[in-house]
Amino acid sequence: MKNRNVNIITDAGGKLVLINDIRFKAKANAAQSIPELIRIAANPKHEANRKEKHKTDAVYGWYRYNIRFALPVYDDKMGKVTRHNIYSASMLVRHANDDRKYLYDILAIKKEMSSPLK
Repeated sequence: MKNRNVNIITDAGGKLVLINDIRFKAKANAAQSIPELIRIAANPKHEANRKEKHKTDAVYGWYRYNIRFALPVYDDKMGKVTRHNIYSASMLVRHANDDRKYLYDILAIKKEMSSPLK
């Protein structure tokens, strides 16, 4: 994972993934750092399967994990990073019949209203 411009750091709120040099939407940016997000995922909560359509691919249900990541905010005139906005989200993982867990989606992405990371 060389030259990925992604770091795991700790701030006052705990661990978060810091994504550098990316200028897109929050979910697309989060997808750029999936290995790091999986490493810092916290507070797993198991849920039974609710939909019939998933009975074969999520035999053992689902897990939701809490994740946090930061995205840079650039100064349009200077092209430099002025701060980072911090986001929290829920990572949805299916528990398949082979007893392995597979990332399914990143949901409920919310910008934290705390002070931005500088």
